[in-house]
Amino acid sequence: MTARAAFAASVLALVACDDAANYRGDGKLIDNGLFAATDRYVLELAPARLETAGSTSYQIENLPGREFVLGIKLTRSSKAAASLDG
Repeated sequence: MTARAAFAASVLALVACDDAANYRGDGKLIDNGLFAATDRYVLELAPARLETAGSTSYQIENLPGREFVLGIKLTRSSKAAASLDG
């Protein structure tokens, strides 16, 4: 096997390993690609309502065997923004 063929086989093996395809559960697991500098995998879950006390549970199975960072994105609704700006 030539060096070029060995390299092509290695790249094909890496691309064929789609860890995101094995994910089962709530939300959507996004694979930003092998060469993503950060946030290779992003798990998008449904928005959590913060107006009232409560709890939310999610089912998550078969995440890729990688280190994950938990992040929370806070946004103002257009209604809240209008009342603050008005």
